[in-house]
Amino acid sequence: MIEWPKDRNEIASFEDLTAPIVRALAIAIGRRMVHIVGDGPNGSKFDCGNCSAAMTDIDYDGYNIGEDALACCHDPETRLKADNLRYEFEGQGRNPVDVIVSLAIQVGIEQGRRIERRDAERGGDAFTLKMIRILLDERK
Repeated sequence: MIEWPKDRNEIASFEDLTAPIVRALAIAIGRRMVHIVGDGPNGSKFDCGNCSAAMTDIDYDGYNIGEDALACCHDPETRLKADNLRYEFEGQGRNPVDVIVSLAIQVGIEQGRRIERRDAERGGDAFTLKMIRILLDERK
């Protein structure tokens, strides 16, 4: 797993953030931990039926979640261990895709925090206000 740089303003590339998530999803689906069963009203629907027995560790070589998220959540390597995936499914009703997507969101939140810090140091507040004005003008 990749730890975030000590410089809290340094960001990761899009590829470095997304490729490990896509690989983890491919593993979960490829090992039949989750089955895609067709289109639901909001897109593909995932079914886990008897998936609990199919749970195995999912290798993850991407970024860790941020320090703030680590205060209340396990790191990705821990969450993607078979026992924890089984617990997520049986105890929380979350299948491996749910877990991986939540990790993707947490990694994205950390990236967003870093971008905000970096932009604020570069005078990003002025840019943010300009963007808000543009968006408000578009709504008129």
